[in-house]
Formats: sequence, C-alpha cells, structure tokens
Amino acid sequence: MREVAYKYPGAQPVVVVDVRMSFWSMVFFMVKWALASIPAIIILLVIGWIIVGIVGFFAGVGLSSPPKI
Repeated sequence: MREVAYKYPGAQPVVVVDVRMSFWSMVFFMVKWALASIPAIIILLVIGWIIVGIVGFFAGVGLSSPPKI
C-alpha cells in the first residue's frame, strides 16, 4: 500500500460500497461476459494442445508401435 502512495502522490484509498445497475443491464453485461469467454477458452485449449504436443513429442508418446498380442 505504501509503494502505491509513493508512486501516486496525493492518491486516496477508495472502498466501493454500491454499484447501481438495472437488472436487465446486468443480465446483458453477463451475457456479453459469457460470450467473450468463449474465444478465451478456445485460445487456452490451443495453447494446452501445443504444450501437450511438445511434451508428447519429447517424451516419445505415440511413436512406438502397438504391442503384439
């Protein structure tokens, strides 16, 4: 907290106690929020697939032939 006071002289701490927002405005905001999360999830999945692919490549997963029964 003191570091911020040095960085921004004259700044005052603030506590938000209420946000006035109509019900339908909040519903619309939350729908937009949910829709905006879809591309973020897709990006995280692609990054995860790339990491798993790299780890799998170096670990040699999938390179061996199936066991003979």
